[in-house]
Amino acid sequence: MAAATVPDSLHARYSVLSKAYEYRVCDAPTRDPFLVGRVCRVPQRILPDGEDRMRRAAALFLGQHDFSAYRASGARNTSPVRTVLSASVERSSNGLLVYRVEANGFLYNMVRIMAGTLLDCASGRRTLADVQASLDGGDRRYAGVTAPPEGLYLTDVRYDREIPWESE
Repeated sequence: MAAATVPDSLHARYSVLSKAYEYRVCDAPTRDPFLVGRVCRVPQRILPDGEDRMRRAAALFLGQHDFSAYRASGARNTSPVRTVLSASVERSSNGLLVYRVEANGFLYNMVRIMAGTLLDCASGRRTLADVQASLDGGDRRYAGVTAPPEGLYLTDVRYDREIPWESE
């Protein structure tokens, strides 16, 4: 942990270059009481082919797209265009399935809708063609459900390295 003096021109929200999130999913056959409220729990094990579909779908999010299909209805944003810098799906050492995404900005509920879409791809309810159609046309009907808030974590916020930080 650290603190630093920053220029008055720095804005905690608008000076951000990118943010990174994780969405954690537990698909274990038994409920872990220590994870209740901390992860999204799905009732059935996600098989390796489902994990592979999730990885391939996550790769479609990379780059600059109109993410209109991935924002909450009624959300007020100036532009739905965002650039996803990285997106991955991995099985962690403790058995959780973790979706990681970094972008130059996010729309309201964007990560949760992305996670829901990936989970729908894992189960076969959505296809890669659906994901591509959601990005091409901005049609919410091609994206998945909004995943629950449990499991969503902000993991990093990056600011411009050119800001003259003064250590205290």
